Amino acid sequence: MAHNTNSTVTHEAITARLRKFIELSLHEDEKNWKDWISRTVQPIKAECWEMLECEAAVAQNCPAYMSDCGRCWLTAGTMCGGTVQGGFAKKYSTCVECDVFQKTVFRDSATELQEHILILIHCLRSKQQQLQETKNQYRMLFDDAPIMYVTTYLDNETPIIEDCNDEFLHALGYQRDEVLEQPLSRFYSEESKRALQDGGYKKALAAGINEVERLLIKNDGSLLHTLLKATPRGDSRPGGSLVMFVDISERKRTEKEIKENREQLQDAFDQISWLIQEVIVTHNVELRYKNLQLIKCYEEKDCDQGDCLCYGKEPMRCWQIAGTFCGGEEQGTYAQKYKNCKMCEVFKHAAYDPANMLGEHFNNMMHILKLKHDDLQKALDEIKTLRGIVPICSYCKQIRDDKGFWNKVEAYIQDHTEAKFSHGVCPDCAKRYYPEFAERIVK
Repeated sequence: MAHNTNSTVTHEAITARLRKFIELSLHEDEKNWKDWISRTVQPIKAECWEMLECEAAVAQNCPAYMSDCGRCWLTAGTMCGGTVQGGFAKKYSTCVECDVFQKTVFRDSATELQEHILILIHCLRSKQQQLQETKNQYRMLFDDAPIMYVTTYLDNETPIIEDCNDEFLHALGYQRDEVLEQPLSRFYSEESKRALQDGGYKKALAAGINEVERLLIKNDGSLLHTLLKATPRGDSRPGGSLVMFVDISERKRTEKEIKENREQLQDAFDQISWLIQEVIVTHNVELRYKNLQLIKCYEEKDCDQGDCLCYGKEPMRCWQIAGTFCGGEEQGTYAQKYKNCKMCEVFKHAAYDPANMLGEHFNNMMHILKLKHDDLQKALDEIKTLRGIVPICSYCKQIRDDKGFWNKVEAYIQDHTEAKFSHGVCPDCAKRYYPEFAERIVK
């Protein structure tokens, strides 16, 4: 706009130019907008650094120095007073009292009107830029969030997806154009659809929903367990809400495993309790906890030791068997090799869960009990059997025991064997002691 100091700028001219200015300024970036001001709007020759007699060192670092715009009050970060000023909103109250502003803006009514409208538009543009920055930050957080976000609006009482972030698309396996403007219920399981139709969305609009479980349907037809939290959007879109979905699939798998382990542990506990009662009642040390996870160790270890006691046999507890050939060398007894065996893949496979581990610990205890039982039985058998030289009197035939006492033959044998005596009379003794009955006794 040409400026003629000798003529009055008409109202129509100002209106036309400002209308054009407003139209263009809404679509131009900051640099182009200021350039457009310098080209189109009445130029301002406010060389503030000269009017205020700024020091050269200070002026050269000021963004208003030698600026084509000439409106230092619209420029952020100027060096007025030798210190860095803030943005327009912070320094405006100071700028309007400055000689530069007073002498430049208030020289005539047309310039005053134009400059105040420019200030107003500048304020609006600043707010617009702040809103755009906030929107960009929100978009970045929205798109890069590690959880699923969806924004919705109502259309004939049906929640429609207006926008979603990349995590939602990635988790469900859809493209953006397959999701936007689709009913939210399209991605819900039948159970979750019923919850939505039974007032779930209205609760979100009224006061928000805090952590309820929802099942989403993925593109491949599988289900995704999520935790939903929804809040009203509070904007102009009717019935709008911001919905957050947190993937809890791992948590659900863990809960399922815990439940299964608890049930298996209870079964193992019941079985082991029954086995203990059986051992107490029957004294049967051969009872074992039943484990279907036993495997053939020679297949698992790719072993070719044909002389091993386990080789070629059905699945067994090789860690309880003495003299196996694990690692190509003959191993020792159970007690000697168990420390290594419990780290072996064969044992770990048998005790892969808490229930079977408890069961195998019981079996190991029973194995030790049987070994001790067999040792005791062997010792008892040895005690009950006559072995070696037995000292016997040449005359009365009494036998001397380990403590030096002399015992009758039948008493000694009964104490050292499981034999029992029944008394009778031999033919010779019958003739000697009972001659009158000898013939009858012998017969």
